[in-house]
Amino acid sequence: MQKNNVLQLQKFKIERFYQQKNSLVNQLQDFISERLSSSHYQQIKFEFKNRAKLKSAEELSLLFDFWLYFFYRYENGLRGIEWFLAEKGQRLSDEELVMVKRWIGLKPKLVQAIDKTDSEILFLDFFTKEKIPVSNYQENIPFFTPWDSTLALLEPFDHIYYFNGVRRMASPKGYHHATMLAQRLMRETGLTHEEVLVEYYPELLHALQDDNEKEDVGEKEFIQYNYKFRLLDKRIGENFLYNEEYLTIEAWEDACKKFVWLDDLHIYKDSELDGDIQFGEVLASLELRDQTLTFIST
Repeated sequence: MQKNNVLQLQKFKIERFYQQKNSLVNQLQDFISERLSSSHYQQIKFEFKNRAKLKSAEELSLLFDFWLYFFYRYENGLRGIEWFLAEKGQRLSDEELVMVKRWIGLKPKLVQAIDKTDSEILFLDFFTKEKIPVSNYQENIPFFTPWDSTLALLEPFDHIYYFNGVRRMASPKGYHHATMLAQRLMRETGLTHEEVLVEYYPELLHALQDDNEKEDVGEKEFIQYNYKFRLLDKRIGENFLYNEEYLTIEAWEDACKKFVWLDDLHIYKDSELDGDIQFGEVLASLELRDQTLTFIST
């Protein structure tokens, strides 16, 4: 089979995969909506809101629905996806039935990106140390920043993984907070890491927000995280950093190259000024010297 035909077939399979996912999510959404009264729905949502403490109303809504489908246990002891299979399984097509059963078996993972190729991004599972190849298909990962971290369900399809449902990406600091919280909860409750990630999903979302330090008028202690990476190919590393849209170049010299990783980036234009002014939240700074890349976050 010619390369062009192979690529077209692969694209068709992925598009079909996403169509089937969207169809099932819509069915699942209708199923849960029909079985929850308005008052019960608001009661559960209030619980989730208090536990997750998310700032964005839109993000709260999306993650709450995701929690209802895959994490929350109803009075019958079943999660939403399990309840859906029990009552609707006989009406599903063979393909839909396979997908639903696969979804039931998915376990949440705390993962961090450690490498990138043209076709995939390699994520490392914090607890199992498994390296998971995740498709960089546009709908799966709309944009990528180095050391992306998240708590998510990963679904295998055609020898690679795809994120299932919504997720919130975190900085290395937020990821560190979440991993520390998960380990503390394991010690306190005696639960496995998989059980903790399910039972305390809202609290872990809050930890990933990267803003759970308490404000104090007095002295504050700041922790700085330094990561050093040895580049096998400096030229490839330079090209990647140069073209990464979320990195702003501060210095580009032969001996040293410096970057700033900005979030919530805004561009300010003024007719009285030469050029544009960029401003946003600084998540981290990076420095490339010789073949060593240093990543610093506070």
